[in-house]
Amino acid sequence: MSKATAQTHPGPKQPAPIALHETATSAVRRHMVRDIRRVGTLLAADVTTLMVLRVLLRATRDGGVFGSRVAIGLAHLIPAGMLPTAQFLLANVMALTVLGTYRAGDRRRGGDRLVLASFIAVTPLFWHTLWTSFAWPVLGAYFVCAGGAAAAFVVERSVVDWGVRLVRRSTGNRQQTLVVGPAQAARSTARYGSVKRELGLTVAGFIDVNDPPAPDALGGIDRLVDAINHNHIETIIINGEVEPGRFRTVFEIGASAGCRILSVPASTAAGMIVPELISSRGVPLIQLTNPALTGQQLVVKRLVDVFAAALVLVWVLPIFLLIGVFIKVESAGP
Repeated sequence: MSKATAQTHPGPKQPAPIALHETATSAVRRHMVRDIRRVGTLLAADVTTLMVLRVLLRATRDGGVFGSRVAIGLAHLIPAGMLPTAQFLLANVMALTVLGTYRAGDRRRGGDRLVLASFIAVTPLFWHTLWTSFAWPVLGAYFVCAGGAAAAFVVERSVVDWGVRLVRRSTGNRQQTLVVGPAQAARSTARYGSVKRELGLTVAGFIDVNDPPAPDALGGIDRLVDAINHNHIETIIINGEVEPGRFRTVFEIGASAGCRILSVPASTAAGMIVPELISSRGVPLIQLTNPALTGQQLVVKRLVDVFAAALVLVWVLPIFLLIGVFIKVESAGP
């Protein structure tokens, strides 16, 4: 990033909505194309994954590719006709959609959402059988189907992410991005490697909200419109302490240009602070937490949590089953 490679040109002043009309139309079109491409790619990958699972199931159960004993056991767990193709595909796609796994950001790759979607999708296919004629093999089939689909989705989304990063590196297809904020904060964000690597962005430069602007900035707030137009900006990242009036100005100009507007919470710059959006009586708030563990410790803790939770579920499963038996005895069911 340098002022020589990304500059603004003075030109006559125009109201922002008029000056940014052409840029806005182009930016909105590019964002729409990216959204369609993202959803289409993920949907195609999900359907392909589910079909591959069905092919593997039939090859193992009906074709005996892993031996007759495995085929007989699988046929006992998941007999033919238990997973109708259309219902199985539709249930998984609906669950993945409801949980937001086709949206931009980390939701599409979040393991917890993918696992939950798989169990939600498989539940309607097994519910009637489990309720009317409970049997351990049916419960085992439920966990095999849901767990297999969940594992396949996690692997598939990781492969898709890897492929997207590979394509971006080879084609250079990245969103033109402008950072706005005080010089020090904006400069650090503009040079932060993960912004380019993980988010797929190309930083054209930064706008300094202070007066006078830093020498290496593209200018001050008064040059924001020119910077967006000249560099074909699609995304604006606001970082650092920005006075509310100027923050609003940046937002309105960016929205007029059809840009995606991101903001880095200023309070997280002080350390390892994790922001979480919550709502209290309809009022949106950002809750800040400071985890005691960082880095690899968090990964280890997460693995221990998942393993411990699995053990607890196995331990309390007989209790839940006993409760289910009592409910079955007392109720004829839906």
